[in-house]
Formats: sequence, structure tokens, C-alpha cells
Amino acid sequence: MKKILVSVLILCFCLILARTSLAKASSLEDQNKSLDYVTKSSPQEKIPSKIGQVSFRITTEARVLRSKDTGKILKVEDFGSPYASISGFQSEFQHGGFSIDRTSPKSARFSARGQFIISKPSFLVGGDIISYPMDFKVKTEPLTLVSYISW
Repeated sequence: MKKILVSVLILCFCLILARTSLAKASSLEDQNKSLDYVTKSSPQEKIPSKIGQVSFRITTEARVLRSKDTGKILKVEDFGSPYASISGFQSEFQHGGFSIDRTSPKSARFSARGQFIISKPSFLVGGDIISYPMDFKVKTEPLTLVSYISW
């Protein structure tokens, strides 16, 4: 009986020691990673419209897990709210929300259905005022934007 009790105590001690070692290893692994925030844009995509081909881009911020040793992004933890814009124009994309589908640990597909409201190109003013829009507005037909972003 005494031998069984000693064996059980030794086994419990070994299990506690193994669990402590795993926790320390996990803690060391976490110390080599850090959270960061990265803003990234999709490559310019083209959509047909009555005013010709229009280039758009989707931009979003992501919370990423980064290696402290290499500085490389290991995984995207979460995505921020995407923003769609048309190159060279002041524009607003009115939509019901973006669908974000993770395609890998470091990439996602962004899509939304909506309309661009495009203003005449604005001009820079300076100081705190970044542009002065004119009252010329064009609304596109409803369209679906799809873009892929990789970190």
C-alpha cells in the first residue's frame, strides 16, 4: 500500500512538473510575438461604368500577430471596417456592409454590394481643409466590389 501511495505521489509530481514546463514554454513562445496594427490596401481593381473603366481600392486595418525576432506577420487576428475609394475622385461607397471571408491565416476576401457617389475631382486647399468639393455628383448603378488583401 505504501509503495502504491509513493508511486501515485511521484506520478502527480511528474504531471505537475510537465504541466509547469509546458506553461513556461508557452509563455516563452508568447514573448516572441507581439500584437500590431497594420493598414493595407488591395491592389487597384477595375469596374466598368458609363464613364468608362473606374479603378477602385479597398483599404482596411488589421490587428496582426507579429514575430519579434523576424518582424514578419504570423497571423491576422481581426479585421477593421473596410473603406472603398475610387482613384482620382472624391467618392463615397454606400453599402449595407462588407462580407469578410478569411482565405488563409494572413489573407481575406472583402466584398460588398452598393453604389459609389462620385464627386468632381476636388482640389487641395491647404491647412486643415484638405479639399473643397463641388456640387457635381454622379451615382453609379448598384455594383458588387470584390477584392483580396494579403498581409
